Amino acid sequence: VDMDEKSLAAEGWPLQRDKWAQLVTKLFDQYGIRAMGYDMTFPEPDTRISSMLDTLLSTELADQPVVAERAPAIKQKFNYDQQWADALRGRAVVMGVAFNTISSTDDASTAGALCAPLMDKTATSLYAVDFFKARGYAANVPVLQEAAGYCGFFDNPRQDDDGVFRRVPLVQMYDGVIYPSLAFQLTRLALGNPGVEFEFEPQDARSSLNLERVRIGPVSAPVDGDVAVYVPYRGNPFTYEYISVTDVIHGTVEKPERLKGAIVLVGTSAAGLLDFRVTPVSRTHPGVEVHASIVSGFLDGNIRQQAPYYNGIE
Repeated sequence: VDMDEKSLAAEGWPLQRDKWAQLVTKLFDQYGIRAMGYDMTFPEPDTRISSMLDTLLSTELADQPVVAERAPAIKQKFNYDQQWADALRGRAVVMGVAFNTISSTDDASTAGALCAPLMDKTATSLYAVDFFKARGYAANVPVLQEAAGYCGFFDNPRQDDDGVFRRVPLVQMYDGVIYPSLAFQLTRLALGNPGVEFEFEPQDARSSLNLERVRIGPVSAPVDGDVAVYVPYRGNPFTYEYISVTDVIHGTVEKPERLKGAIVLVGTSAAGLLDFRVTPVSRTHPGVEVHASIVSGFLDGNIRQQAPYYNGIE
């Protein structure tokens, strides 16, 4: 579901958060999707209208009895973050997170709230695996994250030296615990939120050298020592189905059966929002398709593995 040029022209940017609430409600209630994930993050509260109201109510209007009486209801009506949170609650939604793995101490800032980790410190300590370690993050407004319950990162610390997105980690470590990627958590949620298992050979040798696969319930994928997968791109950009955000909000999606039971990623192909990546098949690939490729790769059993003897053959 795409924040494309058509949606920018119709709805503006940033999209008002009452419209994000409408989008969630339409996708689940009208179109019957299975699960959705945001390839973007919302670390700051929406205070534009509430600030205007506070300014207005600080004038002599505040002395009018009817104004004082109705002010709380008016503020609640324009509390768009809460409206969006109400739409998220109880639904299969993954909020986006951007971790920062840069080593500089200047990049250890945090914004917003994280969800509960995939593994706590006790479980994480059982593995001698070279997890990517984040120093900071940009997450989501607490009221949104608490309502959604789930989160997943969309950054890629495994980007190759030539800048090409070939491999993406499924997990990262922050503050001694493990968090899932957006694609990983979205796949898990679409499958009914089954358990997660790291598979080693032999099983009791829990190191990066012996790590073979990561399993989500009935599906699994081969990974490298950084717990990263090769992205199984289906083809050129726009291989996947794209539906405009504005069409969903207004309930005008053509062939709505395309969304029935679908796993939805909300992202952008608008040039001005700059979410394009260099991939093995294109130099301008919408970043949202990286996550879509991993989700479909998990479900289709189509994620490939680099054999140990690869370097010798090359």
